[in-house]
Amino acid sequence: MFTTLDCLPCFVSQANTAIALATPNPQLRERAYRSVLKLLSEIDLSQSPPATASLLNRLIRDICNNPDPYLDIKRQSNEFIMKLMPVLRQTIESAPDPVAAAIHLAIGGNLIDYGINHSLNRHDIQNMLDTALLTAIKGVSIAQFQQAVHQANKILYLADNCGEIFLDRLLIECLPYHKITLAVRHSPVLNDATLQDARLAGLDQLVTIIDNGSDAPGTVLENGSETFRQYFHDADLIISKGQGNYETLCHTKFPIFFLFMVKCEVVARYTGFPLGSSLLITHKNT
Repeated sequence: MFTTLDCLPCFVSQANTAIALATPNPQLRERAYRSVLKLLSEIDLSQSPPATASLLNRLIRDICNNPDPYLDIKRQSNEFIMKLMPVLRQTIESAPDPVAAAIHLAIGGNLIDYGINHSLNRHDIQNMLDTALLTAIKGVSIAQFQQAVHQANKILYLADNCGEIFLDRLLIECLPYHKITLAVRHSPVLNDATLQDARLAGLDQLVTIIDNGSDAPGTVLENGSETFRQYFHDADLIISKGQGNYETLCHTKFPIFFLFMVKCEVVARYTGFPLGSSLLITHKNT
């Protein structure tokens, strides 16, 4: 996906939150705001929104001298979902179709996104997960997804956010996880998951975990490490979680299943699915 003019207000809102979290110093905040606005006046609209967001957030981190402005938010998200894990696992195990229930929760967890919704709280997250179990998933069938997973030999699972990473574990537990390699962000950006978060979720006990070599809130292949790109190209199947990963990979022709919530009108128009939709789609649906 290209960056559109409609993305600019979202970038400004995202920057507002990141700067507020990064420093209380008014002089640094002003410098960061001015630098962000200058950057946005010069961005290449042919780049994907996450590619632009990586530049924006890198700028804020550098100016404010804070390598991880969302650190406390990420910790809170992880701790909250961690406490829910026994109940969520029981919900999946007792469901008529455990894989379907795990997919519903994994997609619902994609709303734990402080780059889009800056005021999430525990009550919001609990409601999201409750609603996710009852929300119809649009796109391809879960049976088609399961068949593709069964037929694949090497699966690369692209993670997205903190908190959500625990729900990824619940889905991975329902899949043939010996086939799966999990990829996370190389370094902090927004509330996206890194190696530390994946290990906190215990995913290192199930699968091989790698980082993608990038600080973009998506998967910008040209910015990824050589190791990550090798895993990506060698995969028979890629499970891509989150809107940011969709925005950066929707133009590619790799065998990808995208699992995410439609969280902005730009993506709604691009996919043809309404805002708020839970999606399980492949390139054929886009």
